[in-house]
Amino acid sequence: MDVTSNGGDGVGEETSRAPRRRSSRYHRHTPQQIQRLEGIFAECQHPDEARRLELSVELGMTPSQIKFWFQNKRTQTKAKQEKEKSIALRALNDEIRGEINEIAQVLEALECRFCGKSCQVGENIFINQQKLRAENALLKEELERLSREVEEYTGMPISLHRATEPSDHVLSNSSGVIATDKAFMVELAHHAMEEFNTLLQSNEFWMNSTDDGRTVIDLQAYERRFSRGPNSPNLRTESSKDCGVVFMNSLDLVEFFMDANKYMEVFPTIVSKARTIAVIKAGLMGNQNNLLQLMYEELNVLSPLVQTRKFCFLRFCKQLDQNSWAIVDVSYDDPRESFDSQSQVRRMPSGCYIQAMPDGQSKVTWMEHTRIEDRASIHEFYRGHIWSGLAFGAERRLAVLKRMCERINCPLDYSTPFFYIGGGKQSLFRILFIAIFIQSCNKKENNFKHVFQ
Repeated sequence: MDVTSNGGDGVGEETSRAPRRRSSRYHRHTPQQIQRLEGIFAECQHPDEARRLELSVELGMTPSQIKFWFQNKRTQTKAKQEKEKSIALRALNDEIRGEINEIAQVLEALECRFCGKSCQVGENIFINQQKLRAENALLKEELERLSREVEEYTGMPISLHRATEPSDHVLSNSSGVIATDKAFMVELAHHAMEEFNTLLQSNEFWMNSTDDGRTVIDLQAYERRFSRGPNSPNLRTESSKDCGVVFMNSLDLVEFFMDANKYMEVFPTIVSKARTIAVIKAGLMGNQNNLLQLMYEELNVLSPLVQTRKFCFLRFCKQLDQNSWAIVDVSYDDPRESFDSQSQVRRMPSGCYIQAMPDGQSKVTWMEHTRIEDRASIHEFYRGHIWSGLAFGAERRLAVLKRMCERINCPLDYSTPFFYIGGGKQSLFRILFIAIFIQSCNKKENNFKHVFQ
C-alpha cells in the first residue's frame, strides 16, 4: 500500500511540475515590454550587461529574459534580411537568364558575311583557336629548321624577329591587331572607364589650384587610390576638369567624337591630325555603345614655338543610361607608330561625360589628365601657359567645343575669306600679318594728320 501510495504521489508530483516548467519556458511579454525592447533594439542591438540590468528593473523582467529576447530578435532580423536578399538575387538571376537566352537567340541567327552560313559560337570558336595555335607552332618549327639549314649553308646568322611576324598574325583580325593584344586593349579600356567614372563621381580626388583657382587632381589622393608605381623625377602632371552646356544633342556629339574626321572639325585649333588606326570592338546594335577604337592624334597650340603633342590612344565609348554617355581615352603604345618627339607624353584615363538636356543641348563634363616628361626646354613665353594646363586642358577643350557647336548649328555665310582664320600653326602668322597691316595703316594716318597740322 505504501509503495502504491508513493507511486501515486510520484505521478501527481510529476503532473504538478509539468505546467510550471511549460509556463516558465513560454513566457509571454506584455505589449508595453515589447514596445520598449523594440525601441532599445533600434538604437543598439547588443546591449551590455549594465544596460540589461537597467532594463530588467525598468520592465520587471530578469536579465536572462532580456538577453534571450535580444538574441532571438537578432536572429529574426538576420533571417528576414537573408530572405529579402534571396528574393532580390532570385529576381536578378531570372533577369540575367532572360538576357542570356536573348543573346543566344541572336547568336544563333547570326550569319557570316563572307560565306553566308550561320556563325559557330561557344565551343567551336575555342576549337578553331586551338587549331590555329597548333598550325602556328608547326610553322614556327618549320621556319626554325629552314633558318638553321640556311645558316649552315651560308655561314651567316639569320634573325627570326621579322620572319616570324607573318605567322604571329595568324590570329590577327582584318585590322592587323593580334588577338592577345586585342584582349589586353579591351581590358585596359574597361579599367580606364572605371577609373574615369570614379574620378568624376567623387570630389575627394580634386582640389583648387593655388595659382589660378582651377580644378586640378589631388595627386596624393590619386596615388593612394590608383597607384602607378615610381615616377621619374622629371615627370610633371597636367590635369583639369570643367563643365559646360553646348548647343548640340548628345547622339550627334558622340558621333563627332568617335569619327576621326568629324573630331578634327570640332577641335580645329587643337587637333591638327587625327585618324583611326583600328576598330578593336564594334558597337552594339549598330550604335556607338561599347565601341572601342585605336586612334592617333596630334595636338598643337597656334604657335611654331610650341611642340606638337602626339598620342596613340584607345577611345572607348559607353552608354551609361538612356540620356548619358561616357567617352574615355587612355594611352596605348602601338609598335606600328613611332614618335620623334622631344617630350614623352602619356594620357591617363581622360575624356568627357555627356548628358542629354532639353532643347537639343548637352551638358558636357570634361576631364584631362596627362603626364609629361620634357626632354627639351619650353620657350619661356609659353612655359606658364603650358605647365598650368591651359594650353591642352579641359577649359580650352570646352571653349572650342562650345564655339564650334554653335557654328555648326548656326552657320554663317561670309562673302569674303578674309574672316576665316582656320586652324594650325600658320594661323598665328595670319593674325600677326593682319595686326601689322592695321598698325602700319594707323601710323600712316597719324603721319598724314601731322603734315596737315
